[in-house]
Amino acid sequence: MGTGVIQSICDQLHGELPGLRGFSPSAVKRMRSFYEQWKVLENRPLIEGENKDDNNGIDSQSHTNRPLAVGDLEWKDFLAISFTHHSEIIAKVSNLEERLFYIKKTAECHWSKERIGRT
Repeated sequence: MGTGVIQSICDQLHGELPGLRGFSPSAVKRMRSFYEQWKVLENRPLIEGENKDDNNGIDSQSHTNRPLAVGDLEWKDFLAISFTHHSEIIAKVSNLEERLFYIKKTAECHWSKERIGRT
């Protein structure tokens, strides 16, 4: 999506939602990135035989062969951290298991965004 398209979307959002902030081109790019990185979530139960281990609730063998399922993610942790934290995790961590680790630790330990990507 080109810069002109993003700016057009920002202008349209500002026109439709006057006074509401948070729709700068950089913010819209982060929103798009958030969507693209987490669209793999599927709202389906695990299939029989898809066992979870204790590694952040993910079966390390089957998650590479199937999309991430809702049950793989601790929603309370996912929703407990800010969009800024999610953006930092997406920008600094490409591995799914590491992202889930940072989400969990950030929610539990109130890590700052500067702590993300460094353990």
